[in-house]
Amino acid sequence: MKSALIALVIGAAAAAGGWMFQASPYRLRQAGRPGDQAVLAHRTSAYSDISWVVAPGDNGMELRFFDRVEGGICLEPSWPWLAAQGASDPRLKHLVGDIAGTPPAAPDETWPGDRPGFMPATWPNPPNPGTLTHTKYITLFPTGILLNERLMAAAGGALRATSPRILVVGLGSGIGIANLAHHLPDAAITVVDIDAEVIATVEAHYPLLRWLTTQTTSRGEPRLRLVCKDARKYIHYDGKREADAGRPLDLLIFDAYTSGSTIPPHLMTVEFFAQCAQSLAPDGIFLANIIGSYTGQKRKVLGGAIRSLRHADCGLSHVRILPVMQAYEDAKSWRDSGTRNNVVLARRTPFAERWDDAIKLLKKFQPYEELPENESRFITEGVYLNRYTPGDPQRFWGTEATLTSVVPWPDRPEFAAMRAQFAPTPTGAQHRHLTLWTCTNREVMAQLRGAIMALPYDDRFPPPIGFDRAGEAACIVLSRIDWVVHARESYEKAIDAARDGVRNEGEALVGPIDRPGETRQGGGLIKDAPLFTDARPNADIFNADH
Repeated sequence: MKSALIALVIGAAAAAGGWMFQASPYRLRQAGRPGDQAVLAHRTSAYSDISWVVAPGDNGMELRFFDRVEGGICLEPSWPWLAAQGASDPRLKHLVGDIAGTPPAAPDETWPGDRPGFMPATWPNPPNPGTLTHTKYITLFPTGILLNERLMAAAGGALRATSPRILVVGLGSGIGIANLAHHLPDAAITVVDIDAEVIATVEAHYPLLRWLTTQTTSRGEPRLRLVCKDARKYIHYDGKREADAGRPLDLLIFDAYTSGSTIPPHLMTVEFFAQCAQSLAPDGIFLANIIGSYTGQKRKVLGGAIRSLRHADCGLSHVRILPVMQAYEDAKSWRDSGTRNNVVLARRTPFAERWDDAIKLLKKFQPYEELPENESRFITEGVYLNRYTPGDPQRFWGTEATLTSVVPWPDRPEFAAMRAQFAPTPTGAQHRHLTLWTCTNREVMAQLRGAIMALPYDDRFPPPIGFDRAGEAACIVLSRIDWVVHARESYEKAIDAARDGVRNEGEALVGPIDRPGETRQGGGLIKDAPLFTDARPNADIFNADH
């Protein structure tokens, strides 16, 4: 009787947990999102609610702070797959490790890993992800070393032969660290994050990163250190002490956001940036992920960051922007008013004699060069209903166009028969990673809805949303994504967009350098770019404007 009651309580807790995660603010059942999302694990910290969310049909694993995605990771190539390839490919040997002795932690009760067909039989279950990123701006992290002439010259021009010291502010999911470790086998990386629960959950469910903390570089330094501390305190004391001891940073990556997707105010001031500069080598690079725009509503965030970085007290006067393109954009079509991730590069010295030379250098780099394109293991297919047809491209690609969850295309006979009714749909040259097919046949829409709703569901894995709205749909969309190409294309498009050396340059955007004791009117494209200081940080300016 007692065991039956315990089982009942556990079952009720699992069902309640499953229900909780279906609701806002976790976005597990939402139009345009993968229809097979499930919670692998969840923790609550003093700062946030933290969830690992996995969508096998999207080849994706995300760490979320409530509904905010803190870096997407591809489930495949998994760490075991990369290590197996490393046995014969010397370019991957630095990822060969003790996989059996470094297993992922057990998932929570919300994990439907035992559901037939949920995870492909050839994939690790629970997940054991590798280094390929879902997140576009992460592909740009290696630029902070590619543009360091001293390091690249010492390595004979080979990025993987460099031995940089890197500090990353903000751990997130850890995919940025995995990306660096993939491309920089001899890098000594330190990550500082204020939230111990974030560090603990990443170590528990991202075994590759836990293993990296046990490895050393050719200089005997840890390949990865995870430090729980306020970043400003760490940089002011530890960073300066390391620099004074002859171990300055070659690259400082700033990627710190709160659960509300805002940058902590004390980490975005002239005074903090000056402390960062003291920790850098004379030719070191400060690289920041800043969500903002050049002229739109978020211009003050980006403009304020650039203006504050360039203040004379910091010395990081040379600033360049690598704007990350949205899915529907390319180097010719992107708009200054669009909000996006912007990779901001700042240093004391210029980036090459001419910016064109820097761009040529960056374009030679291919992310994840060891991984094959058109490999079925790294490709996903999903189906959804769209309000519009491709004949109306602006609406077809709009954020409100998708009516349903994106359901992984099942490997079943009834779906194979429907597939013949779809027609190839051009996506344009800017979508090399994406292939689309569409169907406007109403009978097929009804068949699709019936077949999808007939699939097995339960409390941990409820049915996708929106298919009861088939009457509002103009077409069915079947999409195919190659995630290796996605990473490469994301990088290439950002570098192409950054080619315009005037449009993406610090002074052109915010005007001349500010100096102590001086006040000046705004300049450049973002004429009202604020100056963030400890006395008036970004939060004060934001609140004053609202």
